[in-house]
Amino acid sequence: MQRTPEAGVRPVDWPRVLPVSDTGVYKTQAGVIFRVTNDDGHLKVETLHEEEWKAAPIGMLGLRVAPTTQRLTSRQILRLPV
Repeated sequence: MQRTPEAGVRPVDWPRVLPVSDTGVYKTQAGVIFRVTNDDGHLKVETLHEEEWKAAPIGMLGLRVAPTTQRLTSRQILRLPV
């Protein structure tokens, strides 16, 4: 079954494909900020709670490709409270 884009998403934007090892900091539509790091081939997901990064379920990796998830720029990352 092929998924279809959500309303307001151009078909060109869907599906977004990222390498499995892609790392970065992301913000979901709900405002959850999470980061993906790669430690010698082992991916780790953490969410930002107040001023602390806490371990999160590895399943959150899938949120990186959601059309409503935004990858934060270097400038946005520097403004985070940690």
